[in-house]
Amino acid sequence: MKREFFVVSLCLLCSVFTTFSQSWDDASKGKWTAEFKEVDIKSSADGTTQKAMLYRSTKGAGQPLIVSLHTWSGNYTQTNPLTMEILIRDYNFIQPDFRGPNNRPEACGSDLVIADIEDAIAYAIEKTDADKSQVHIVGASGGGYASFLCYMKLQYPVRSFSAWMPISDLEAWYWESVGRRQRYSDDILKSTSPDGTPDFVEMRKRSPLHLPYPAHRKGSSLYIYTGIHDGYTGSVPVTHSINMYNKIVYEKYPADKHNFVPQEDVVKMLAMRVFPGAPQATVGNRHIHYHKRTGDVELTIFEGTHEQLTDQAIGLIPVNKPVRTDRITLLTLGDSNAALKYGWALQLGMIYPHATVINRSISGKCVGISNLNSDKLNSLLTIDTTLQKINDRTDCIIIGLGTNDAKREHAARVKEFPANMRSLIQKVKNSELYRRDKPQLIILACPPLDETVADAVKYGGASKRLETFNRELVGIAKREGATFIDTHVPFSLLPQGTPVTSDGVHLTPQTARIVAEEIAKAISLQPSRSPFLSQ
Repeated sequence: MKREFFVVSLCLLCSVFTTFSQSWDDASKGKWTAEFKEVDIKSSADGTTQKAMLYRSTKGAGQPLIVSLHTWSGNYTQTNPLTMEILIRDYNFIQPDFRGPNNRPEACGSDLVIADIEDAIAYAIEKTDADKSQVHIVGASGGGYASFLCYMKLQYPVRSFSAWMPISDLEAWYWESVGRRQRYSDDILKSTSPDGTPDFVEMRKRSPLHLPYPAHRKGSSLYIYTGIHDGYTGSVPVTHSINMYNKIVYEKYPADKHNFVPQEDVVKMLAMRVFPGAPQATVGNRHIHYHKRTGDVELTIFEGTHEQLTDQAIGLIPVNKPVRTDRITLLTLGDSNAALKYGWALQLGMIYPHATVINRSISGKCVGISNLNSDKLNSLLTIDTTLQKINDRTDCIIIGLGTNDAKREHAARVKEFPANMRSLIQKVKNSELYRRDKPQLIILACPPLDETVADAVKYGGASKRLETFNRELVGIAKREGATFIDTHVPFSLLPQGTPVTSDGVHLTPQTARIVAEEIAKAISLQPSRSPFLSQ
């Protein structure tokens, strides 16, 4: 069949291989937590045993299944940065081996690979009792290549495929890897050309770009993500993503040929590594240079290189409902429960993948006390500087402070808390940012503190002080026209024995998620700010 859509070659793009791309193809064995179990799956194709890492949701039957595909050189044991998000959301999960690294004929897009992934999906559904209509495949780099292959060849009605910095054409990637002096060219030869002479026919047979569009592929979404600098500072040029998007649009939506990525746009992006006039849209706090959507096929080229935006990768999957596309800016003023990895501020970004989250939270921060003898940890003294140089229109300011003010060493200053908080809010309201944008103001209750676990020297008696603070915060929020969120209510609904904190003070990733979800419920969106892109 003659293809009328153009295929962009990257011969004009010369780059030096960097070690950055290698970080996304780390084949070392991962450190898996006890919740993930190693399982054996018998191959329906040749009777061999395929291994995989499996997680079963604690919520019981009917939860979604995320199928995560390892990178080019990895296998089922490979470190997966998505696993914490899986535990937080409590989705079913499987990471299959599908013949391991792509350096032998049995791997690298063979029929055995597809059979193995089919087997893994069937096994996971049976063992987890997952929702059969909510199976989602995600992969990065070589896993993105496998995601494309699954889209083209897999028989199971997968709900969505997410391919990050994927490879779509082995022949093109062979030459690109030769030009960059990367070992991937040798891997392609080992997989497709055992005698060492390049077999380009076999390469095309294993390339998603050269496979016929699967007529049975209905009701499935394909999401393609790539960093605009990949190919310069990474191993897979952006043209692999663009060409695959154009192919699917051409074959699935022939009436929408006008929605191709035109050649002049590609040349402009390759030459400039920006796209002039792109809308002010973001994903994971990264600028989106280029975006196209035709039906259920979507291409996003963001500010980045050969990388997956791991904090948003799961949130960008349409599990049970459409992905949130709110284009809003959230400013967080909190302490360690917002500042730490998987704190509630980071998880707001997971809930709103297309929002901009400006996290000005700092561990140890107080409302009006110079904690640890540091003025930098006193919000009253630093708020003016904190609110400077924020040019984005700010839709919401979230204040989550008080735990450090309740420390034992500050016990004599408990009565200062209400006045300090009111002064802080007034400083916020008098700021140029607030007068300019009129953002919604949200005040969080101080989270529970478990003195049976917390450091008694630091936090002895803090629970009572925090109860006093929270009573005051209710009235302060009402007087200041702010939204008050009492996170103690959803915490009280957790199953008995569920830990709220990891050490008596810091929220667990799961309870920090609850805080983020409560904030999301309380945010009042302005309709003019909610669409993602009109395209």
